Amino acid sequence: MAGFLVDLAARPGKTSEIVILESAVSQLDDAGLPVYQTQLWETTDEGRTVTKLGPALDPKLFASTVEIPRGERDVGVFIAGVDPADDGRVYLRTS
Repeated sequence: MAGFLVDLAARPGKTSEIVILESAVSQLDDAGLPVYQTQLWETTDEGRTVTKLGPALDPKLFASTVEIPRGERDVGVFIAGVDPADDGRVYLRTS
């Protein structure tokens, strides 16, 4: 992990299992807008070791939070990020 810890969430009922959101500005694009390097990580041993959780997220996405649903029936819609070039555009995700 080389970026900044943005957020973390423990799996419900399994506090030793944590998902970590890491992000950093890796560069500025030609328009001067930030390009992010954002990755989810996971630990199953209270943070002693971490492993990547999937591929890196979209480099235009400003990610600010991570949530874990309580169960399969918990469904919600969350704002996952705001487009840095257009603050009227938000990215949504479901759980």
